[in-house]
Amino acid sequence: YMWLFRYDKDWLNQHLPKRVSPTFHPSIVWDQVDKRLAKQIRQQVKSARSISHVERQVDSQHSLMKNRKRLSLSIRQAEKI
Repeated sequence: YMWLFRYDKDWLNQHLPKRVSPTFHPSIVWDQVDKRLAKQIRQQVKSARSISHVERQVDSQHSLMKNRKRLSLSIRQAEKI
């Protein structure tokens, strides 16, 4: 790279990949996620041995254990089972 940069900058600029601007990821509204997940737990999970077992039964991309403080309704619902 350095040799090309010093001695053949035109060729290097023509063959480098185009810059990709960073993509915007909207922030997560945790209250909505919590309500939806608590509802899923209520409807789908009949019995579970642990919170991680509940998590495996519910199709969710958000971890109950990692987001314990944000998903308080879901955690309480999982602990009831």
